[in-house]
Amino acid sequence: PEHVLAEFARSDVLVLPSRSEGLSVVGVQALGMGLALVLSDAGGNLELVRESENGFLFPVGDVDALTDRLKRLLENPSMLQFAQVKSRQMAEKFDLTTIISKYESIFSGLITNPVPDAAQGLPQNKA
Repeated sequence: PEHVLAEFARSDVLVLPSRSEGLSVVGVQALGMGLALVLSDAGGNLELVRESENGFLFPVGDVDALTDRLKRLLENPSMLQFAQVKSRQMAEKFDLTTIISKYESIFSGLITNPVPDAAQGLPQNKA
């Protein structure tokens, strides 16, 4: 992991041409390091890119579209810089402390206002 982060520190863009993807850990790490993203539109990649803000998505397997999106970023330094700033901002929603806080809030709410038992009020089966 430290080698990946060291490479990210020397990089401007993450290109991830996955054919299948859950929520990509490397993609989340790239967001945190402020890389612009050029990702296939597979699975969880959709959660990591706000189109034309922090990068671009392209259809799985479409090399021409990948090339086009990457070229747009590399030929436009202000767009690249804007995308990098947006990636850092987006990374905040994946911050572990933030996620834990949200779960704690949900569970606290359930403790103080429990969801009614779904079986409550249903006829009992008397065998």
